[in-house]
Amino acid sequence: MNDLVTIGIPIYNVEKYVERALLSALNQTYPYIEYILVDDKGTDRSMEIVEKIAKTHPRGSEIKIIDHVINRSQGVTRNTCIDIATGKYLFFMDSDDEITPDCIEVLYHEAMRTNADVVGASMEHIFKNQTVLERWTDRVWQGKEQVILSFFGQIPSYNTNNLYNLSFLKENKLRIDVNTIEDITFSFRIVLKATTIAAISKITYKYYKNEDGVTAGGNWNEKIYKSWMDVFREEKKLMEETALPEALKIKVEKKLFAQRLIIANYALKSKYNVQHYIQDYLSPEFIGKNRWKNITLLAFYLFSKMPLWVKKMCIPLLIKVKNNIKKE
Repeated sequence: MNDLVTIGIPIYNVEKYVERALLSALNQTYPYIEYILVDDKGTDRSMEIVEKIAKTHPRGSEIKIIDHVINRSQGVTRNTCIDIATGKYLFFMDSDDEITPDCIEVLYHEAMRTNADVVGASMEHIFKNQTVLERWTDRVWQGKEQVILSFFGQIPSYNTNNLYNLSFLKENKLRIDVNTIEDITFSFRIVLKATTIAAISKITYKYYKNEDGVTAGGNWNEKIYKSWMDVFREEKKLMEETALPEALKIKVEKKLFAQRLIIANYALKSKYNVQHYIQDYLSPEFIGKNRWKNITLLAFYLFSKMPLWVKKMCIPLLIKVKNNIKKE
């Protein structure tokens, strides 16, 4: 059990937090780790702190610093890590977060036990003085239908706190799409290609949230609402490119409609002037030819052709129906 694991960390304007993050990565109980730190050309002292730790820490020789020359965004830094990593497994973490000392060891043993393409763990969301646990059920999903449907609320949809089989990523040419909300589209690409995914209930990650974070719901700014359209179009494109049994495709299209409905409900309640995006989210363009083969999809299609005022009036009711069905 001496497989190498790569931890990839983007470094950009995190001088207040990078020491905490990097030390949590270096002080892992799992012994076989390489560290790829990508200098994404921030303007503060982050890299000075990184270089000092690399010179003094017992694991400093296992750190590789990659120079991006110019700032290229977090998504591009993660693609750089995919390209350069030499481990059997790859783990992403952000440079303002923290992982538990046994994080990699726990994920690695679960990956070995299940032979999963991806193993995700639970985490703490820390915002100001509030801590919220996001705990997943110990479970393994196998087979095309189980794996794909797990995307809709059953598995973590983050790029961080997952242990990826690097061969799986490279063989399927899985990359971060920097033009969308990266975590969502990357996770969707993962489930369309994976054969086994595992999740564990153990907390291994501390995610320090900011007010504009993608998962902050009511705090989303207009840029994030606009980015969701890119997510929905990418999901549609991926579905068109992926060969799936017709019955499964219909199930996924229903789930994708529910996803768009949830974001439309956020827009409806937002303090920003973003309600016009509701018409785009619930547009007929997202309901494919399968609408003629399924009564529920046909109903979604007819609803999508309604004027904006009708959609705004019906969204709370549809959300309530969806939640009641989920409880059954």
